Amino acid sequence: MLRDMRTRFFGHALGYLIAVAWPLSHILILVAIYSLRGLMVPYGDSLPLYFASGLVPVMAFAYTSRLVMYSVVQNRVLLGFPIVRLFDIMAARSFLEVCASTFMAVCLCVILSAVGIDVRPHDGLMAAKAFGSALLLGVGVGFLNGIIVMRFPFWATGYALVLIVIYITSGVMFVPGTLPQPVQDVIWWNPALHVVEWMRLAYYPSYPVDLLNRAYPISVGLIALLCALASLKLAPRLLLR
Repeated sequence: MLRDMRTRFFGHALGYLIAVAWPLSHILILVAIYSLRGLMVPYGDSLPLYFASGLVPVMAFAYTSRLVMYSVVQNRVLLGFPIVRLFDIMAARSFLEVCASTFMAVCLCVILSAVGIDVRPHDGLMAAKAFGSALLLGVGVGFLNGIIVMRFPFWATGYALVLIVIYITSGVMFVPGTLPQPVQDVIWWNPALHVVEWMRLAYYPSYPVDLLNRAYPISVGLIALLCALASLKLAPRLLLR
């Protein structure tokens, strides 16, 4: 973990703060753009709060899954040490990304509170569960993507395109329950949508969440993680070729 922190950003552990600042700035810029354009709030009475409640879990999932995917590629030299395993590299990166996403969410709450926006959820426990499910989904998908990229490097680019589709259909910019039924049937398969709906329900008790299935993103994350761990256990030499 210490090596990962030092080598990724400027050769110093303090550079790890960029792992927090990058998604945080991403969210703040998007919130500022939507606020300055004077768009109507899709739900509730605060545009920054509405978008932040959707962006935080989506960005936590997206950054975690993508950066865990790159962990083995970026730290492959460590496998020259017999004591270091593939699992160690991905587990270390997962821990760092979970910490970074959590710190990012805390910083965003502090910034929004400083400008007079009440960021307290109606149900704090529900918000924590939604955020935790986003992190679990990110770690599981990141592990599985890391296994795939080791055998098929082009998937790194392919997954970047998939993340764009996931972001667009996750419900960050709209209320999924107001869409036509055929569209709802398609976007339902996006696990990030359920995480966003879960988080929104924690902030808006009357939010329409007909599409919400709390077990779905958790199941996807766990299944992806188990598949990745099984591959690491059964075919480690094949993955390292």
